[in-house]
Amino acid sequence: MGLSENAFNDSIENFAVGEFQITMITHEIEKPGTEELLPIRMYSIAEKDTNKEKVKEVMNEALLQFLNRFSRFDIFQMNKELFKEFLDRFDKIFKGLIETPEESMLKQAKAAKAFERRARDSGPSHNLTRNKY
Repeated sequence: MGLSENAFNDSIENFAVGEFQITMITHEIEKPGTEELLPIRMYSIAEKDTNKEKVKEVMNEALLQFLNRFSRFDIFQMNKELFKEFLDRFDKIFKGLIETPEESMLKQAKAAKAFERRARDSGPSHNLTRNKY
């Protein structure tokens, strides 16, 4: 189950908005005391160039650990105070996807060099300065 169903009955699980990608995973769990299956969903917002498969892998690990930590009863009670204790574990799980400031600066420097290289390799540019003889 994804964000929506398209004309081909495929599930849309991620899409891009501006410079970001939004990814969603769904796992169905049985509501306590019934046989009714209800979805539990996790959303992630990441930079567009982040590896989608890695994001989904980490999200699946986080959801698995969440489902192992809390009972179905706890989940359906939706006690946010109870879930707060899981935030540190989420941080540890997602840490590998989070860019450090140094990684971000390196990424920007590489992009700037690539831009300069493309500009240089694209041929002569118009020189608007006048040569004085």
